[in-house]
This record gives sequence, structure tokens and C-alpha cells, in this order.
Amino acid sequence: MKRFFKSKLIITLVTVVMLTGAIAVGLASHTLGQSHAAPSPRVFRNPGYAGYAAEGTEKNPIHYKTVYAVWNVAPITCAPKENSSSATWVGLSNGGNALEQIATVSECIDGSPHYSAVWEIIWFTSLNSFRNLFNPLSFSDSSPSPYTTIPISINAGNQVSAAVTSLGKGQFRLEIRNITTNVHQSVQAWGDPFSDANNVAECVQEDPSRAGSTVPFSHFDPVTIDCFVNTNTPIATAGTILWKYVMPKANTGVLTGDAFTVTWLKP
Repeated sequence: MKRFFKSKLIITLVTVVMLTGAIAVGLASHTLGQSHAAPSPRVFRNPGYAGYAAEGTEKNPIHYKTVYAVWNVAPITCAPKENSSSATWVGLSNGGNALEQIATVSECIDGSPHYSAVWEIIWFTSLNSFRNLFNPLSFSDSSPSPYTTIPISINAGNQVSAAVTSLGKGQFRLEIRNITTNVHQSVQAWGDPFSDANNVAECVQEDPSRAGSTVPFSHFDPVTIDCFVNTNTPIATAGTILWKYVMPKANTGVLTGDAFTVTWLKP
């Protein structure tokens, strides 16, 4: 699977319902790094993200119901006046032109660290009529980011869990819980109405400067991500094919069952 980079030809569907009831993702507490033996992954070298993804084969695709992950929000180091960004994402996709994901974002803004949670659902089209028909609330081409901020407090060191669930017929639920503060939010939104883009499950650390942003990659402390699909199946054993995403600016650690660590690399 080759994860796509974003461009202006996207649809970001933002018809949502915010829920404040009990969240279905994550645990009240979780020990990072609990793991099992993992098979050898296929390596995909790319400029913008580090992590792992599971999928089936072209002849025998796997349609995932849910992908979820648990991690501690890594502190970032900001130089004076620095503007930079990095993000930890969990999501589903069709391996090509559609993606549904949720993240914590760590940013240096004028030299100060800032932390937040965001979500996005995007799919590519070359037909502007599709954008007008299905996305009347879409971001304009001048918007700096297609992300939608989630109203939840996130700080460095917080343990969070996040999930994306396919509800069928192009609908998805995206959820995040700050385990440290026991606060949670959920959003239900439309994705690609012509297909259920859920045959790839992935957990990654992303350099937004390689995915449409103009700011550089933030210097983050090592982040350990525990990644699962459906009912507690470790990502290492969740697919016929396991991908290891490798990028120049961060090291993707060995995956043992559900757990791996991504480490920032000095340029």
C-alpha cells in the first residue's frame, strides 16, 4: 500500500455530529509497549511518514471495521521564533484516493509548543461538481489546512487513545479520548459515498511539510504507538500484508505485535 499525499483536489466532508457520551475506543488505562511476535513487513520508503499499515491482497481485500491506537503525546523542542509541526495519526483508507483519520498535532508557533487534536476525511476527485454536490461546507483552496480541530485539551505527556470506525455506506466515526484527563470527543462524518474506504488500517507519525503544509518538521521526543484493528488485534497480525513506512526525518522502530516507537532524526 502506498499512502497518498494531499493536494488541492480533495473533498473534505464536514457534516458532523459531536457526541459527548461514552467513547468506544481505548481503555481507562493502558500499558504502552505490551506486544507479541511480529512477521517481517514490506518496507515502503517515502518522504513524509513513519509507521505501519495492514491490508489484504488485491484479490482478497480485508475490510476493517475499526482501527485504534494508544500513545503518549510526545513533547516537542522549539527554537526561538520557530514554526513547525508533527502529527501522530490513526486511520483507515482504500490505499489510493480516500482517507479517514484522527490525530494529535504538536506544533511550534513562534517558538512556543502547542498541542491539539484534529480529524479529517478526504477523497480525491477531478470533478469539481462532486465537490459542490457532496461538500457544500468544504475548505477553500486558500485554506492552509483541511484539518478540523477537535475541542479537547491536549498537553505533552498526556496518554490518548483514538479510533476510526467504518459505519458503512461512506459514513465514519472518529473518536479520541484523553486518558490522562478522562475527557473524550467523537464525530460522525461522511467519506467517499461510492465506496467504503476501509481496506487499509494504519498508524503513523507524519511530517506535515510533506503533505501540503509549508512549515518544517518539529523535533519531537520518541513516541511509542500501540496500534490495533477491530477487537484488540495487533496491527502486526491484522493483514495479509504488513507495511513498514520509512522516512528520512524519523526512524521507524521494530514492530512487536501492536507496539512500535518513532524517533525524530536530526537533519
